[in-house]
Amino acid sequence: MAEEVNVVVIHYPKPEKIQEFRDLVLRVKNTFKHYPGSLHQHAFEVENGNGEEPEIVVIERE
Repeated sequence: MAEEVNVVVIHYPKPEKIQEFRDLVLRVKNTFKHYPGSLHQHAFEVENGNGEEPEIVVIERE
């Protein structure tokens, strides 16, 4: 029986590195979607209600 694994990572990049980090996440996401056993990848930003910089969430299902 095959089992699925969900990996969730929440990143808090420094304000001056947010765009660089976004670009890196997209590049890595596009690379890993071709790996055997990798089912889904999602990356999105969550705005904080307190006005701080966004969290960047990456989810991968294997």
